[in-house]
Amino acid sequence: TAYDPAKADQILEAAGFTKGSDGIYQNGQGQPLSFTIKTISGYTDWDASLQVITQELKAVGIQVTVQDEDSDPYTNDTQNGTFQLAYGEMPVAGPGPYYELRPMLFSGSIGSTNYSRYKSSSTDALFNQYSGASPAQQLQIIQQIEGVMAQDLPVIPVVEGVDWYQYDTTSF
Repeated sequence: TAYDPAKADQILEAAGFTKGSDGIYQNGQGQPLSFTIKTISGYTDWDASLQVITQELKAVGIQVTVQDEDSDPYTNDTQNGTFQLAYGEMPVAGPGPYYELRPMLFSGSIGSTNYSRYKSSSTDALFNQYSGASPAQQLQIIQQIEGVMAQDLPVIPVVEGVDWYQYDTTSF
């Protein structure tokens, strides 16, 4: 998806928001369109990403406040669903989109890795069909699950994380 401030203005105005003198959209009661994003303190790569996200959202009239926390309260809040927005990482347990999407969307993962608390019986059924499906069927299933991400947008993937490893080849 391309960054399109004009399209954002169009969508927000169609939803009934008006831009205040400070450039931030407001609802009909004059309340600003404002969110808090929780993050873990000290992760400089997350901080850099959030700086860009905050700037780009402000440019389209959405106020965002970053709330740095220690990992314990952050983890507790994300697992319990007590947050507006959270910036974090998703554990990936294998290669391919199934292993990236299942932790975020499977309702059985609510309270562990499904931080958005997304619940859909039809999406769960797709995940349950995946392991017994042929490779061609798995591709169709993943395409349907990707459609869920595009349509429902329960999670907004921002960047692809890296995996860090150290190894010694002395014995190989």
